[in-house]
Amino acid sequence: MTLTGHISTVNSIAYLPDGHFVASGSTDSTIRIWDTRIGEQTTTSLYSDCGPIRSVAVASNGKSLVAGTEIGTVCIWNLQAPQQSHKQLQGHSSAVRSVAVSPDGLIIASASKDKCVRLWVVETGRQLSVMSDHTGEVCAVSFSPDGETLASGSEDGTVRLWRSETGGPAEEPVLRQGEEVVSLCFSPDGITIAVGLWNWTIQLWESSTRMQKRVLRGHSGPIYSVQFSYDGSSLMSSSGDRTIRLWDPRPDAGELPTAVLGGNSNISISARFSPDGRYIASASDSTIRIWDASNAEQVTQPLHAHDGSVESVAVSDDGTLIVTGSRDRSVRVWDARTGDPQLPPLGHAEMVLSAAIAKDSSVIASALRNGTVQLWDAQTGEAIGDLIQGHEAAVNTVAFLPDAQRLVSGSNDKTVRMWDVATRRQLVISPVHCEDVVSVVTSSPDGQLVAAGDHGGHIYIWDINTGLIMGEPLRANRTAIWTIAFSPDGKRIASGGEHFYGRVWDLAIGREILTLDGYIIQIRSITFSPDGHIIATCSSDWTVALWNSATGGKITVLHGHGLMVKSLAFTPDGQSIVSAGADSTIRIWKVEAALSRSSDKSDELAQALEFAEFKDGWILGQSEALLLWVPLDYRLYLDLPICTRLIAKRRIVIDAGNNLHSGRNWTACWQGGSIM
Repeated sequence: MTLTGHISTVNSIAYLPDGHFVASGSTDSTIRIWDTRIGEQTTTSLYSDCGPIRSVAVASNGKSLVAGTEIGTVCIWNLQAPQQSHKQLQGHSSAVRSVAVSPDGLIIASASKDKCVRLWVVETGRQLSVMSDHTGEVCAVSFSPDGETLASGSEDGTVRLWRSETGGPAEEPVLRQGEEVVSLCFSPDGITIAVGLWNWTIQLWESSTRMQKRVLRGHSGPIYSVQFSYDGSSLMSSSGDRTIRLWDPRPDAGELPTAVLGGNSNISISARFSPDGRYIASASDSTIRIWDASNAEQVTQPLHAHDGSVESVAVSDDGTLIVTGSRDRSVRVWDARTGDPQLPPLGHAEMVLSAAIAKDSSVIASALRNGTVQLWDAQTGEAIGDLIQGHEAAVNTVAFLPDAQRLVSGSNDKTVRMWDVATRRQLVISPVHCEDVVSVVTSSPDGQLVAAGDHGGHIYIWDINTGLIMGEPLRANRTAIWTIAFSPDGKRIASGGEHFYGRVWDLAIGREILTLDGYIIQIRSITFSPDGHIIATCSSDWTVALWNSATGGKITVLHGHGLMVKSLAFTPDGQSIVSAGADSTIRIWKVEAALSRSSDKSDELAQALEFAEFKDGWILGQSEALLLWVPLDYRLYLDLPICTRLIAKRRIVIDAGNNLHSGRNWTACWQGGSIM
């Protein structure tokens, strides 16, 4: 089930001991308690006058609920009389990021951005101890099952162990992680400490010997929470990649997670097992979701679609392949007709920021956050040679020249570099230095020019025969350029970025000639149709838009993605558009259907589905009539009529056929005591 009611991000959740109730703390400054058997809130929200709630914990005796707040106050509610005024414990000078209650329910530990850990007496609120040995913000605290040891994890890259009774350091008190610690927990037997890190990994340590046992890899975002099941047979992790994963924590277990729970529309900030291990509660955006832990999606083979935001999409010149690069550290190759994977995922050690395929479909290039570029054989999926090195910072963008023999890249080091594909060496005409971080590069259709856009609003046109910049850079305000594209005849360039509209430039005169107006937030990708008549854009507002390239007028808007759309491309025949983005899905849209659809909404659901605009989960008709409510978990995977192919972990279709009854006739679906 999905529990809704908070009006802002849910930062932390905790089960009550009987497992029937869940407490949630939110940025909206409330704590809500939910009955998970009926999916309803049980009491009036508990309001904190100390600001947003960052963390919550419930005592094992069920008597107390503890919360850490944004202003540094620790609050205690009596769960036997929750509407009575709560205790406020003062001491921290900054936000309390984590709270924990000792197993006997008598002591509270709080971890703060002020680099301190504090111990408090639940009954009186008296402060017992202050531990200030960390040199960075303290993000997590956890008591051992016997209550004798407290572990704290910090952005300083250490886990420190303390004696709970005195607040003094335990023997061999420091576990050095080498990366910012975000979350941690003890196993039920106290033997293992699981540590979630900012670098997407989970480290397992033996608490008695202080030796590292295993490192779990698979997430593509920071590990915001970790917890063992009640019997210790499973470890759960929630991450910024919007997934929850279950792992077998035994030393000899396999590398893959045992299950993956996905479909969150935002990052999974907090997740908890129910006391009996049967359910998992997770918090993302303003909702809480309850999962059946025994019926999780089993990972017996690689999951379909990406596990993280898709940063880049490209289509092969023959129209048969789609190539996508993702923050989940992979490049994937898909059959453009069926949406099926053509190759196993091309795995990387770093986040993939851009991917491109050569015009002859022989080579794929991926740009990585560590400043390197990897080449792959597009037919076999084998890596070609060593990593291409030369940039001094993250490579944000790569593009092949039409001859497929040269590759151009742009980087955070403010340079554009050109490479020989066969030798993987930098050509002598590069690098070209830009004034700011380079976010996008592309080449003209004839391969004579390369264009680059930077975060300072400049568009540079580079003659690759001379290696020189042609004239003064084009200037689009002083905001970042995220995307540029040449027209098919090479005479115009379209651009988009953090400014509120797209621009079309005439290269012969070096001036803007058209404005694509109508956006209120940034355009992430822009491209011309193969015939040059249409410009397609995608945006942070979750939409794809089509524009008349001669007039700049908006033709239509395509809704369907569940988050920011980051990249798009036309197929070579111009009949389809491929888009991808932060919702980890890839969509293929039929251009003809988009151009010919009705210009007015209708109260008929079949026609309203063409527009698929949601308001609070409702598909709207004319005058914003409410036609159909779609459950939150379904919206990311909704296959819409104009979207001819959805590549995702799930696919959901609304049947708008003959058995559909809507409007005043909706009761016609009921016949003879049953639903049609």
